[in-house]
Amino acid sequence: MLFTIDTLEVGGAEQSLFQIVTRFEKIEPVVCHLYKGEVLKQKFEEAGIKVISLNIEGKYNFLKAYKCLLKVCELEKPELIVSALFRSELISRFVAKKNHVPLIGSFVSDNYSDNKRATLSFIQKIGFYFFYLLNRLTTKYVTAFVANSKSVKDSNAKALNIPRGKIEVIYRGREFKNNLTKRKRKEILTFLNVGRLIKGKGQLELIRAFSEFLKTNPNSRLTIAGEGPYRVELEKEIFLNNLEGKVLLLGNIDNVWDLY
Repeated sequence: MLFTIDTLEVGGAEQSLFQIVTRFEKIEPVVCHLYKGEVLKQKFEEAGIKVISLNIEGKYNFLKAYKCLLKVCELEKPELIVSALFRSELISRFVAKKNHVPLIGSFVSDNYSDNKRATLSFIQKIGFYFFYLLNRLTTKYVTAFVANSKSVKDSNAKALNIPRGKIEVIYRGREFKNNLTKRKRKEILTFLNVGRLIKGKGQLELIRAFSEFLKTNPNSRLTIAGEGPYRVELEKEIFLNNLEGKVLLLGNIDNVWDLY
């Protein structure tokens, strides 16, 4: 079974992929990440999972990605391809069609809501509709989809005109450690956000909302664990609102359970 994903950076989809492929007993999983970014690669390999790194430069470079993944598919001869995240999902569709291999796609977010479109500039909207049409036209190459919630399933089924019976909801979770114990409630009210620092995660809006909350609840703190290209914007917002010491950006955390 060939799993394709954009990168192996630290993120929810990547961590979920690790949880999945390390549980197989009768299936041989091979993980292929298409673009540069392999922070988690060693973790996969230490668990005995074969990882193929294409390390394609650029944000898209679809033609090169298609040709490289086509070679991987010809060499590995998978009986099934499972794709995650948008870029690898699109490329996998054409590769699966070319090789007549069944493909399982994934929906992990609501990309077509009115709120999402409202935040885009005119130029961004042009790109948005181009990829929307490409996405909608190529869903016919996918055997079935997995969605991580019912709302995500319903939104994508409607936007992309996909029969709901073609989408299965499998909730994404994390295994809790047995050594987690109740602790005495702290005097400081602490909010915790865990996620990559990218615009779509909403951390900027979270910081602005927390700034308002502080006006009536000064004994509070917001902790954000994760790393990403949006850090500069978040640091700027923290500075402009005098939130140093109140909002903490921890970066990537190896064991997030300690924070929980």
